[in-house]
Amino acid sequence: MRQDRSQALLSPARRLGGKPRLARLRRQTMKKRMRAKLKAIKTELRKRKHHTIAETGRWLRAVVQGYMNYHAVPGDSQVLRSFHRQVLRMWRGTLRKRSQTHRMPWTRFGKIAKRWIPTPRITHPYPDARFYARTQGRNRCGSSARLDLCGGRAARPVPTGIAGQGNPTIVRPSHDIQSSN
Repeated sequence: MRQDRSQALLSPARRLGGKPRLARLRRQTMKKRMRAKLKAIKTELRKRKHHTIAETGRWLRAVVQGYMNYHAVPGDSQVLRSFHRQVLRMWRGTLRKRSQTHRMPWTRFGKIAKRWIPTPRITHPYPDARFYARTQGRNRCGSSARLDLCGGRAARPVPTGIAGQGNPTIVRPSHDIQSSN
């Protein structure tokens, strides 16, 4: 019974007698969220159809950059490229509908898109790089501000009460006291 439970906790490759694999956690944007954002962008582009290209470009840059800042995690580059491509297609379609003769070939629109829309790029680090704590000397926390939290010396003396003529008693941590055991 105990062996069965331990077998169930192992990875499928390990249960089948294969080599254990290091698997990375795959983080990817939910399709539902991306579709909802694209839909919102499309309705707003329709409202801004007759605004200047510069005005719409500034707005679209802020929207796309905000989306990328949040969703640009490692392993999500394919979804980001897809989002970028869909935004470009929608904006070009909106610009083409501004007049009866569209006159917006991809060569001309490419210059506009390069000027206003940021290219997709992964901005967040991998979790293991983000959570890696570097040590400096005796400081095990990696931060020099609060050494007392990691077993180092206190950051500053702490006033604890009044002694004598109204002067506060300062309690300093003593690290030199040896145990009497």
